[in-house]
Amino acid sequence: MRPRKKFVTKNNNIIDMVQFILFPALSPTMETGKIARWLVKIGDMVEPGDELMEVETDKAVMVHESIETGKIGAILVEEGGEEISVNTPIAVILDEGEVMEDVDLTTLSTLPSSNEKKQEKNELSAPVAQKPSDNNIATKRDNEKNKTKKIFITPLARAIAKQNKINIEQITGTGPLGRIIKKDIEEALANASHKPLGDASMFSANKQAESFELSKMRKTIAQRLVAAKRNIPHFYLKVSCNADKLMEAREAFNEESQVRISINDIIVKACAQSLMKVPDVNRQFNEDSIIQYKDADISIAVSVEEGLYTPIIFKAQELSLSEIAIQTKSLSEKAKLGTLLPSEYEGGSFSISNLGMFGISEFSAIINPPQASILAVGAIEKSILLDEKTEQMRIGHKMNLTLSCDHRIIDGVLGARFLNTIKSYLEEPIKLFV
Repeated sequence: MRPRKKFVTKNNNIIDMVQFILFPALSPTMETGKIARWLVKIGDMVEPGDELMEVETDKAVMVHESIETGKIGAILVEEGGEEISVNTPIAVILDEGEVMEDVDLTTLSTLPSSNEKKQEKNELSAPVAQKPSDNNIATKRDNEKNKTKKIFITPLARAIAKQNKINIEQITGTGPLGRIIKKDIEEALANASHKPLGDASMFSANKQAESFELSKMRKTIAQRLVAAKRNIPHFYLKVSCNADKLMEAREAFNEESQVRISINDIIVKACAQSLMKVPDVNRQFNEDSIIQYKDADISIAVSVEEGLYTPIIFKAQELSLSEIAIQTKSLSEKAKLGTLLPSEYEGGSFSISNLGMFGISEFSAIINPPQASILAVGAIEKSILLDEKTEQMRIGHKMNLTLSCDHRIIDGVLGARFLNTIKSYLEEPIKLFV
């Protein structure tokens, strides 16, 4: 049996700490997440490498593996619990011979929250302080009386309570250690005395409407898009491309190659080459500085049921069309399965959003921060075109492109030069096959 870890509380009391499984950080920037599904149950034996649970972040659902050996003694956070802070205890793991009856779960209430973790870092390893003098005991007792009683509640339950304006001080928790859980809030909602105070979120009985809880991904998308439109001064440039040669080049390539390419693959390559020719667009605004990227790391928008992923084709300027096609297909499949790794979607220097396959003629996209531009691609449509050689009108194909630019670092002339460079590649795609 491994020795129990010692934990020093705020009051400098030393206790034996329960061996917890802590909620993991799956990326350097991750602060909160959601347990989508437990893959173990109470009583299961686990070893390092065994799958414990599926964790939902703002961009993916990933399986988290155990790093401990032991038996699952208790599960402290239910499935579906959102906004779980990193390093929050979520389960108890028992050593050989231990049983939950011998475990003191009151240690759970003494653990620091994620928000307190930094401030208490020194306290966790600090030596035990001397016993307070008798002169301070009365003052300390008075202070304890004046403290507000701490309410233990799961993040999901707190979010639901806040949304519905429920006073959690009136709720009796039924979870571990009296913790308020989702079921307690739902029961409170069913009680007329805890109903919200007549706000717009309430639906009258005669309306055919339902309220659905936002997923972690949808919440993050909403926050990022609001911030992008509020903080980035967007301006838009628009051109129409003659797409005849683009379609012919794709058809000819697919007749000869074992790897089939799409129009979007050619657009990715065209944008990558254009970023190399007009590198001042391949930048990021950073308050008091500008970050210049050397490679064309192209984010491609992939729609899934709950929202949007933007996996990245890294160093696209160095890839052939076949390589771009293979990577795009692989990343799109992973996005739809929710198995993208953070390293596959975090970063990028430029984005492409293509709604042409859905019949959209043209649209303006919101910049994906911290990037400085995004290209919106419309459908290839039949149109009356002017033949520049014969000066005669003819039926051909055109495609509309709209470039959204961050005006803090991309001016109109620079954006126009970049967009026209993309257009030149798409109208003469033979340059991309060389």
